[in-house]
Amino acid sequence: MPPKPPKPRRCCGIYNQIRAFFVQSIANGAIQISFDVEIPFSEVIAPVTYYVDSIDWFDDRNCVIITNFNQDLGVSDSAWSCETLNLYFVGNLQESAWQQNN
Repeated sequence: MPPKPPKPRRCCGIYNQIRAFFVQSIANGAIQISFDVEIPFSEVIAPVTYYVDSIDWFDDRNCVIITNFNQDLGVSDSAWSCETLNLYFVGNLQESAWQQNN
């Protein structure tokens, strides 16, 4: 009997793109990644950057990425679902080797 084909990912393409970028960046020595979103109902004209610190911040079951607005490690204050990513994601994926001083 031939093996079953892999199950298709049920998360949106943007979610999968950000998650794959995170996995690759961490393997390359980064400690966090960031991406930009546009928030049209805010007074901020430029895209806003959000950070992801841990693979645990990717909720593959619900297709939600836990994020933080500041670059502080280990602090989450926001989340992005596929629905909101599809509306507001503008790209600019970046990895960071920034280290928090304790």
